[in-house]
Amino acid sequence: METLVIVLWAVYLSECLSKVRPGEWVFKGRVVGALRATGEPDLCLMADRWSLALLPLAPWGIVYRCSGSNLDAETAVKRVLAIEAAVKALRLSAGVLFFVLLPGLSALVWSGRTAPFLLSWAIVALGAWGPSAWCFFRAWREVHGTAPSFEVAATHLLSPLSLVRSALQTSWTATLRCHPVAAASVLCDDRQFLRVARLFHFDEPDRRQEIEHLLSARRLLGRLSDNPVPEHPSLTRFCPRCHATYRESALHCADCTQVSLLHFNV
Repeated sequence: METLVIVLWAVYLSECLSKVRPGEWVFKGRVVGALRATGEPDLCLMADRWSLALLPLAPWGIVYRCSGSNLDAETAVKRVLAIEAAVKALRLSAGVLFFVLLPGLSALVWSGRTAPFLLSWAIVALGAWGPSAWCFFRAWREVHGTAPSFEVAATHLLSPLSLVRSALQTSWTATLRCHPVAAASVLCDDRQFLRVARLFHFDEPDRRQEIEHLLSARRLLGRLSDNPVPEHPSLTRFCPRCHATYRESALHCADCTQVSLLHFNV
């Protein structure tokens, strides 16, 4: 039984990795309004041909993925609120299923009293499995407007570990049409939102007016052009795109392709 527990935990952790494509931004955390935004994969395999994002380890975490062109913040707000309402019950049922399957079974095995309580544990697990499956189908239909594909449905019905992760999987593709800046204006705090907005303000000059409108709505437009604060007197240059700081000898940003550095007094 100890081997089974180890395998279950290993499979569960593997479910926490999901493939991402170039240009996709991932927003993750536990509280809407304070999510962390990243435009880079967390793990790259096979010479960077296979990019993966690490999803929240807890089944009640929050994750969104964006790569669209819709910069309308109102649309992003409505979409996020609809998703949050749809997966609320699923997060609760999936959380219960998680504790029954993994911490519950682990505690039972390590206590050395598996045999007397195994049947009771199985009954409780089945009791948590059914409501979670029902909540998953309901949430998926509300979020995506259609029933899940056969592959998705079969995976979540036959694998309780996938069902535990179903709330995250439901929201994972629900905001793809949202522009990352619009999503950040809803999902992130001021610092994270400014970071994302600054990158796209630099990269997409034809959409700067729309980005500035989103910043104005959060009363952050005046901070867009602020220079970063150097952490050490030897740092005299900064990247206008990502605000990374450098010594005087540096000429170009190491992370932003062919972006020339500026002096702090510019």
